[in-house]
Amino acid sequence: MKIKALLHTNYNCSLLVFFFVLHQWNEFYNLVSFYDVLKFFLLLFFFVFLYFHISYFIIRDKIKAAVFTILSNFLFLFYGVVSFFLTSKVKLFSSGLSCVLLVLVLILTFLLLIKHSKLKWNKLSAYFNSLFIILFALELVFFIEHTITKRNNFENNFLRFQEKTIIKKNLSSVFLILLDEYAGSETLQKYNFSNEQFIKEMSDEGFRIIKKAQSNYSSTVPSIASLLNCNYTNSFFSANPYSSEGYINSLNEIKNNQVATVFKDLGYEVKNYSPFPMDAAGKVFNNRFIPAEISLLFSSTIFDDLIELTPLFIARRINNEKMLKRLIASKINSNYEIMNSVASEADNKRREPVFCYAHLMMPHSPFAKDSLGHINSAFFRKSPLTQADKNSAYLQYLKYTNVVILDFVKRIKSKTKGQAVIILMSDHGSRDLATGLSGDESFNSLNCIYIPNGDTSGWYDGISNVNQFRVLFSTLLRTSVPLLRDSIVRNE
Repeated sequence: MKIKALLHTNYNCSLLVFFFVLHQWNEFYNLVSFYDVLKFFLLLFFFVFLYFHISYFIIRDKIKAAVFTILSNFLFLFYGVVSFFLTSKVKLFSSGLSCVLLVLVLILTFLLLIKHSKLKWNKLSAYFNSLFIILFALELVFFIEHTITKRNNFENNFLRFQEKTIIKKNLSSVFLILLDEYAGSETLQKYNFSNEQFIKEMSDEGFRIIKKAQSNYSSTVPSIASLLNCNYTNSFFSANPYSSEGYINSLNEIKNNQVATVFKDLGYEVKNYSPFPMDAAGKVFNNRFIPAEISLLFSSTIFDDLIELTPLFIARRINNEKMLKRLIASKINSNYEIMNSVASEADNKRREPVFCYAHLMMPHSPFAKDSLGHINSAFFRKSPLTQADKNSAYLQYLKYTNVVILDFVKRIKSKTKGQAVIILMSDHGSRDLATGLSGDESFNSLNCIYIPNGDTSGWYDGISNVNQFRVLFSTLLRTSVPLLRDSIVRNE
């Protein structure tokens, strides 16, 4: 009788929550803490519980309200799958907002059909209960498997054969400043954009600028995995890398990355000012474009897009310039927080050297500022946006980025008295600018190296991410780390 009562409970929508939370925990098992999962569960449970009671108030039937709650929240929770399918297959739904509006229309349709239906919904309710009990049980099996089997960490150990010859004295601090989606000069020239002034100013600061630098992948997560493990990733990327197993595997490779481990073994203090969790360092800066921690759990749901798009949509509709500028500015605040924190690290009079990784979402979208540093609200108000509009906004933001980054680099050099290694590079080129070109432009990246003694002889034109730290360790440790073949991977 208890099983029968469970299958016919009016609160069967709560089973969807239990299933989905455990499913997300299994997806990101090594990347989220129990605290994040618990917080995610409580927020989601409260939302579904409230949603059910509001539905019951409207429909006046608990079974119908439960069915409506399940159908609605299934769309909410698996919105990422629906959105990717629509945006990749149907031109009408090319924007995130159009997909959100479609889901809302579907939910309103469900509400009207269920409320005014004369059918009994008991069997469908029992079916949903049975389905989510089975799915929860399967996820529980996967969870137990995760807890008793150790994930194979990404093994590289590229310094293994050099350990006896490594000289560990008087090592310089290393600052890795990564600019997300900064296009290389070769690509910029195709848009009649000269970056020579910035290149000259960086050269005047003692940087060597690598020509024809390239990433191995054209999206952030595998690019960073290859950079920080000095190797190609073990992951295959489907057409949608942000919802694939490859994405999760690459996040785990970053979490256990070899570069941070080697620096720590050499006596460095590792500082992480990026959205990626690392075992060798704790701090994480969340952003919507590279979700981390609890944001990973929300990343495939509609709530992610609603939180991001709704305030901007309202500001544009009511034509509130002040609100729009405030919202746009808030999207890039973390960049300035990171730069201030890294500058403090550079000013820290510590005994041990530091490896500091700063990941800045510049000149990545949103292209918040124009070349003069003013909020580019005109770009955000314009509809529809053409490719030319996006290109122009990107190039303006890149000009502004140059000004900010040059000042930032000078601050680090000044605070470290020029005795720290500084690597300024991008994870990959601009995918926006690559539209309509050969496609390889999205791999063409920025790569600038500053070595205190000026020895940048190990770097060469056309170097890719997998060899960046191989060359650095060879230079710092006065050893010879073998290089890999520089290639680009197009299977994303």
